[in-house]
Amino acid sequence: MPSRPLLSLLVLLLAACAGGESPADDSGDGGGADAADAATTGTLSMSFSIVPDVAAIMDEAPAGTFYGALYIEAHVTPTGVTDDAVALETFEVDLDLDPQGSPTAALFESQPLDAGLIYVLGFLDSDDSIVDDVNPDRGDPVTVPGFDDRYEVVAGASSAAEIRFDLLLP
Repeated sequence: MPSRPLLSLLVLLLAACAGGESPADDSGDGGGADAADAATTGTLSMSFSIVPDVAAIMDEAPAGTFYGALYIEAHVTPTGVTDDAVALETFEVDLDLDPQGSPTAALFESQPLDAGLIYVLGFLDSDDSIVDDVNPDRGDPVTVPGFDDRYEVVAGASSAAEIRFDLLLP
């Protein structure tokens, strides 16, 4: 059994090593969990556009409801989302896009997200065909799970994200 002074020293060392975590700040001065969240999260402020060549081959105007979802980078591949992917947020936005490709104003602000790379995936239901199953059908403008639909969420900021439709679902 260690001597009493050695045991006291070990207890002090262990306490010092465990001291990296501080208790929640409940002083009401703006610190604590809310301040910590603001320092590590940000939002995406989304505008929308369509490539003019894509708009030109549509059967109808590039307008309707956008059905979108946000995913972390690790859950997206060039062909879509992984089997274990869980959307961080799903949302709907009514759009009336300029066929010449000009972006809309910011129309949707995400909930606070952890800083990092986020994919915005979804489609524009331009023919108003959604009844029960929220999936694109042939000819709907879609986002492409590639580099164009990946955006960086910056901690403590609202980052602009232009969601662009580059393709019609074949």
